[in-house]
Amino acid sequence: MVKRNAVERFWARVVKGGPEECWTWTGKRHDPEKGYGRIKADSGRREFAHRFSWTLAHGDPGELCVLHKCDNTMCVNPKHLFLGTLLDNNEDKVRKGRQAKGDRAAVRLHPEIVQHGEDNHRAKLTNEDALAARKAAASGERVGALAKRYGVNNSTMSVLLAGQTFRNVPMVPGIPRRKSPTRARTFAAMLDEVRA
Repeated sequence: MVKRNAVERFWARVVKGGPEECWTWTGKRHDPEKGYGRIKADSGRREFAHRFSWTLAHGDPGELCVLHKCDNTMCVNPKHLFLGTLLDNNEDKVRKGRQAKGDRAAVRLHPEIVQHGEDNHRAKLTNEDALAARKAAASGERVGALAKRYGVNNSTMSVLLAGQTFRNVPMVPGIPRRKSPTRARTFAAMLDEVRA
């Protein structure tokens, strides 16, 4: 049996409409419910079908994203595609109302999926350690000393003490708030130095 190349396999899975209509990808998707089409390129690497279509029509997009004008994830019509940066892609998503936020955010719809404290697979501390570190900070121990004691970096300890992580562990009154210069002030100070 002769193995077909990626271009032949690609076109075998596309239902072409008119030149201005969506061309629907009928092959595999990266998410069976609502995801983008996927194809295995001749190199063996899996690619998004709309990106593959762009490459066939216009050449390799490189680091740029391939976006949809039609907002149909299964469309591979090159006329419906355009290039943009990651920032362009995110702004496009927000503009078209596809950014889940507020009550539509996954963490609000399914709070059971959020893993707090030691239940989070990336946690380096236990809930007991987090509470002990907060109590030590409230009694005056410095962030750097606590970070060293618990084997984490200073920023990990800072967000723990600020309550941004381990939200399931009670906060302890008396933890000093860290004061850091804002970016604007830092940039303004740099400008003053350059002007002097």
